[in-house]
Amino acid sequence: MCFFIIGIVDNMSKHPNVKWAQRKDRVFVEVQLRDGKNERVELKETSLGVEGNSDGIHYAFNVELFA
Repeated sequence: MCFFIIGIVDNMSKHPNVKWAQRKDRVFVEVQLRDGKNERVELKETSLGVEGNSDGIHYAFNVELFA
């Protein structure tokens, strides 16, 4: 079982729509960002960070993972 906490990276960023689903052996994450530019995804053992721009707006979030 996997638990998570979502936080915004900074006060200048908006939070994108995120869909999360998990199965016994997999996790699926969908970040909804229309016509995204400058996307960055950082996956670590205990966190997932995503950021990018859409329509001149910066979007970002960080998910802390723990079991």
